[in-house]
Amino acid sequence: MSALHTLLAMTDFSSPAEAAALRAARLARQCGARLQVQHVLARQALQQLQALFGLADTALGARLTQDAHEQLHALAARLQAETGVSAGLHLSQGVVLDELLDYSDACDAGLVVVGAQGQGLIRELTLGSTAERLLRKSNRPLLTVRGAVQGDYQHILLPVDFSPRTERALALLRQLAPEAHLTLLHVFSVPFEGMLRHAGVEESQIIRLREEVRQRAAQSMEALRSSEALQGRSVDSVLLGGDPALQVLQQANLRGSELIAMGRRGQGVLDELLLGSVTKHVIAHAHCDVLVL
Repeated sequence: MSALHTLLAMTDFSSPAEAAALRAARLARQCGARLQVQHVLARQALQQLQALFGLADTALGARLTQDAHEQLHALAARLQAETGVSAGLHLSQGVVLDELLDYSDACDAGLVVVGAQGQGLIRELTLGSTAERLLRKSNRPLLTVRGAVQGDYQHILLPVDFSPRTERALALLRQLAPEAHLTLLHVFSVPFEGMLRHAGVEESQIIRLREEVRQRAAQSMEALRSSEALQGRSVDSVLLGGDPALQVLQQANLRGSELIAMGRRGQGVLDELLLGSVTKHVIAHAHCDVLVL
């Protein structure tokens, strides 16, 4: 993976969004990347305000633009004071998702950072359908930041499926958090286990199949742990059966992980883990930051 040269933090000026911008600034300093901070004046919200207050388009737009401009510069000043990172600022007006996609492409962001909760823009991005559309339309990693930033990442939980995407995740984490301890988690299951049981396959055979799957996963995990990508890194690993989302959340809580890094797409039995409902469930219920690759 090429060097991470630009991080893009989205802000709606809420406290969670400011925490996200601070995390982005710390990560930018960590990997020597430049930081861009973007705010979008949502066109639909602006039109609603115009209808409510009956103000002229130019007058209301100018007032909101000036206020957003001042808040962006104040945020940049706080980030520089706390991290020493000078942020580039981008203010635009339009459809939030479109503006984010366009500007992330324009600045070639290697990582987009948002707050896990917020108001307006950030709430749409992380809790609504906009987040799903963003992840489907953009190939860029998305980091959702939850809570106050209290230092660099020390422990990261990485669900793995042993596909090339695992290697790309490790390459990105090497840049973002080179000193953090990694826990590699693989959640295994027998493909179509429920259907096999419903079809009358004996439980002893299902148990045997599950053990075969576990053994193959163990071999793959051992190969990954001894790979060049993890040389010199503090790592442990765990293999578990069961519900992927619950196992990810439980392991993150048990280990005190500050970050869960998970892919959007995988292969084989972990497609459900790496795309769709499980990813959304983890983002919604995790007590720590979540990086979706």
